[in-house]
Amino acid sequence: MLILSLLLASQVSSINLTATPFPNDLTGPIGCTVFESGVLLEGDKDFGGISALRLSGDESIFLSDDGLIYEASAVRNDAGFITGFIDIERSRIKDEKGRPLDKLRGDSESLATSGDEKFVGFERQHRISPLRKTAKGWQELSSLIVDSRQQLSGNSG
Repeated sequence: MLILSLLLASQVSSINLTATPFPNDLTGPIGCTVFESGVLLEGDKDFGGISALRLSGDESIFLSDDGLIYEASAVRNDAGFITGFIDIERSRIKDEKGRPLDKLRGDSESLATSGDEKFVGFERQHRISPLRKTAKGWQELSSLIVDSRQQLSGNSG
């Protein structure tokens, strides 16, 4: 079990986050994937609703369905399995004008990367938008795709 500290962007605040590794007893493919590692993450009342996770080496980004973004470094055991995360920073995604996204606008559900580019799929107000880390934190840029005809139901993007 690993206890971690978490910092809120703009407001320095600490919380405890506990990472409990899953036993790695799964072998072979699971559908089109192969199980590598798993951890159960538990924290304060504001932690949760993690909708997306991307790993690049040990650098990781988590997105929540509350418009929060987490950056962390994975901790691995001698066999290379992830046992937790350290150096976690949490901040709220902002819109193009620097305003924090609320639950309605910030309900992220997916994350894709291409090089340094990051693209997020949002539901409720359905769209796919690039994210960029700026001096003001993580900002959503002009959406590439918007469900302007509102064909998707509110929480099913």
